[in-house]
Amino acid sequence: MALLFVYGTLRYDSDMAMACFLRSQSDWLGAAALSGVLYDLGAYPGAVYVPEAATQVRGDLFRLHRSEWMLERLDVYEGIDPTNPTPQDEYIRKRIPVLHRGEPQMSWVYLYQLPTSGLRVIPLGDYLKWIFQ
Repeated sequence: MALLFVYGTLRYDSDMAMACFLRSQSDWLGAAALSGVLYDLGAYPGAVYVPEAATQVRGDLFRLHRSEWMLERLDVYEGIDPTNPTPQDEYIRKRIPVLHRGEPQMSWVYLYQLPTSGLRVIPLGDYLKWIFQ
């Protein structure tokens, strides 16, 4: 079973339809974080992984029940084709280390891959706190 780290509209506390679907097809393992920067893209955020960053992106870690099946659905939701990624895609799915309970866990993450110049950084790297302020 694969792990998935989410930081935006798919967070555990989100009421979005796809977040509810994710919760029904996985086990929530709790809060987690990745080294990087979180950007405000308008209706949703985009995380950029920066291993040496002093900042973190806050999110949730899930263990997917049917990993391949669920990742295919999440790829559609995120608008990517992992078998044919292009530089024009907003996101790319990668396995990277995320911190969960102080320990690194290799997890799938949808990372923003377009230029970030001019984008607003989300303070504290927490999308849910950002939108509820």
